[in-house]
Amino acid sequence: MEWRRPVVKSNGEVRKTFQQWGIPKDICRSLGLKDGDTCRLTVRIGDYSSERETYRLSSDKEVYLSKPVAEILREKAKSDPTATIIFKVFAKARTPEASAFDKARKKALEDGAFDPSNEADSRSRTAALIVRRQGQPAFRAKLLKVYGGCCAISRCDCPDALEAAHIRPFKGSHTNHIQNGILLRCDLHTLFDLGKIRILPTYKVSVADDLQGTVYREFHNRRLFLPREKKYWPDCSKSTARTL
Repeated sequence: MEWRRPVVKSNGEVRKTFQQWGIPKDICRSLGLKDGDTCRLTVRIGDYSSERETYRLSSDKEVYLSKPVAEILREKAKSDPTATIIFKVFAKARTPEASAFDKARKKALEDGAFDPSNEADSRSRTAALIVRRQGQPAFRAKLLKVYGGCCAISRCDCPDALEAAHIRPFKGSHTNHIQNGILLRCDLHTLFDLGKIRILPTYKVSVADDLQGTVYREFHNRRLFLPREKKYWPDCSKSTARTL
């Protein structure tokens, strides 16, 4: 559903802030959006159209656009004060993976109940989990080589902390193609799988709005550190957002 806002307000003044916007009440009612819900949103002005991003509604049914998007709106409005900003909001962002994670966490708690007499078995399970998370050994070895042993986002060079991430979910050995992989630090891999960090077709990093107040904001809009040979570059022809 769409709504529009002119750059020049009804009182004749040009807008000064472009980051905070309210979603019309009728649209919230139609989509069933409530305080604290998340929704997907795009913004257009002139020839610019933003990526579809996820935002959380404040108590006043407002969203706070990411700073890069707000700055582009400001510049576009400055060059054409007669322009109209067009917002398009999509259905409430659903996270079916949340229930899957809840089940996994519950099972992990049940399986991992502390048993001091079973320390050796616990160490074996931990080692197995680490190896599984790091990725298939051959696939990971290739990524370590082409990325020079460094995380593509943070440049972390500690091999034990690096994991082989699939751009599109693993669905068998055929998805272990070098262009469907990217070498990431373990925490960034987790956020990538959760859809909190995305890789844009421009090879820039997009950090979710709810992470902008964390240490991860430094990675927003950062360009990936890519392999020297272009044939090994990841296939980011579409904005990546993992759904588990």
